[in-house]
Amino acid sequence: MTFLKRLFIFTFFTLAFTSFIIGQEKPNFIRKDHSDQAWFLEILKEKPNYNFVEQSFNEYFAKNPFEKSQQKNRVRRWLMTSASSQDKNGHVIPVYSTKEDELIIQKGQQQGL
Repeated sequence: MTFLKRLFIFTFFTLAFTSFIIGQEKPNFIRKDHSDQAWFLEILKEKPNYNFVEQSFNEYFAKNPFEKSQQKNRVRRWLMTSASSQDKNGHVIPVYSTKEDELIIQKGQQQGL
């Protein structure tokens, strides 16, 4: 097979594949206010239950995967940061920073860390 034939075949398949990729529909995300959802209201409590929030959050977004909101982002961050600070019953224990912690953070910021 000559070089020109190979080049033509390669170009043809590349363009066909590119057209296929571009032609696919992108998902439409829905902006929504989730401030009335039980999983969001739970994180605002004094002693929120991590297990309840995680389960109800995952169930809700398994059914509504294309919904987006500030509350969804906030709960995602909360789930990541609260995973390691809970008691036996799943209640999140608040983490307080001490003056010593603040001094370490300030030192790190001054050193450019």
